[in-house]
Amino acid sequence: MTEPESRKEFRDLGELSREVAERKRLAARARFAGSDPESEKPREVFVEACRRISAAFESRGFSFTKTKGMKRTVGEWTHWIPFQSSHQNISGSHVALTTFAHAFWKPLKTWRRAQPVHLGLSDDDRLGGGHVGNLREDHCWMQWDVGDQSRRAGVISDVVKTLEDIAMPWLSQFDEPVRLLELIEHHKVEEVAIGSCIEYLLCLREPDRARHCGSSFLRSNDEVASRYRTILARPESENVWPPNRGGGYANDLAFFTLNFGLKFG
Repeated sequence: MTEPESRKEFRDLGELSREVAERKRLAARARFAGSDPESEKPREVFVEACRRISAAFESRGFSFTKTKGMKRTVGEWTHWIPFQSSHQNISGSHVALTTFAHAFWKPLKTWRRAQPVHLGLSDDDRLGGGHVGNLREDHCWMQWDVGDQSRRAGVISDVVKTLEDIAMPWLSQFDEPVRLLELIEHHKVEEVAIGSCIEYLLCLREPDRARHCGSSFLRSNDEVASRYRTILARPESENVWPPNRGGGYANDLAFFTLNFGLKFG
């Protein structure tokens, strides 16, 4: 996807940090200078832009609220597309807008809460999700500016197109149970963590698929595999659950080995 003028894409943390620093500088200068009382209020501009974006998806079952963004229910699934702005907005000039997508599955919440030991990833029904720019293989942070009234319609159109091109196909994966099972087993759904993949498969009573999922992940991540073996070699008393999130994927996989008897390798 080519980056249009209405959208900024950041693939480097340093680049994004510089953008944030510059926005803080400009916002501080604007606050010092004072704003025109007749200029548009950033919060109102942001909410109205989100409302107009959401209107393009009403026919697909999405409803909009100012606090939650866009949501729809499809069977046991809930699809949520929230919007986010910035504390560095400037009245009449700059209003940041970015967006995310998440998928929630009701049976997963029931399964998680029924387990005697908890992984610590989540105890709700969220399976996965994240920033819209990370829902494809070419990860990036995307941000729009709806502050300029003369360009706003075009910016909103680009947000809608981005959601059409990226978020909608990502969410549609959860509408096809057989294909989703295959994708999850091979850890092929962007922004669904390996721990959540295994939980999903166990919830469906597919331990062999869960074992294959974890084993394939380890074979493609040597550093994680080494850390996983180190955790398993420790005395049992040192393995505290829920696992320390600092241990990352290795801790998550060790959790399933030690608490569910899933051996990965």
